[in-house]
Amino acid sequence: MPRVDVSGILAEAQRLRGFPANAKQATKRAVGTLARRLPVEARRDIQNEYALPANRITQDLSAKTEDSAVVLTGYARPVGLIEFGGRWAGRKSQGATARVFVAEGQHNYGGTFIARLKNGNKQIVDRTTKKRLPLKTLYGPSVASMLRKGQRESRLADLAQDVLSAEIARLL
Repeated sequence: MPRVDVSGILAEAQRLRGFPANAKQATKRAVGTLARRLPVEARRDIQNEYALPANRITQDLSAKTEDSAVVLTGYARPVGLIEFGGRWAGRKSQGATARVFVAEGQHNYGGTFIARLKNGNKQIVDRTTKKRLPLKTLYGPSVASMLRKGQRESRLADLAQDVLSAEIARLL
């Protein structure tokens, strides 16, 4: 009588029996992986357009998981122009310069200068009157507005779908 090895079929049946529990755990792990990778990809996408250092973008991005969703948040506080490579050549110059967009050159902000403010950090400032004070700090866009700009949301959504599908397929 011929012998048939059914151990492979039994092992596969056993694996499929535990599929619902494995699927729930795989989904949870895939969402965790997406929560780790999404801020990094968002930062890379922002850096393709804005001339801002990675650490400055990262400090205003956060991702957290809610139920079966990942929420990417960009904080709405504006970023000082000095963070965009701000420079000032001194009193005899026309003003401070900064480069907000990667595709564009340095922009000269006439009459502005770099000053150390009360809190100790340096900013590009402008005088609001002829007197020494008060000073007005100049800002660029916030990370939240950078996230909303253009097709970034759809690109990140496509990336999220790709990451989730690849992770779930890998884990199952």
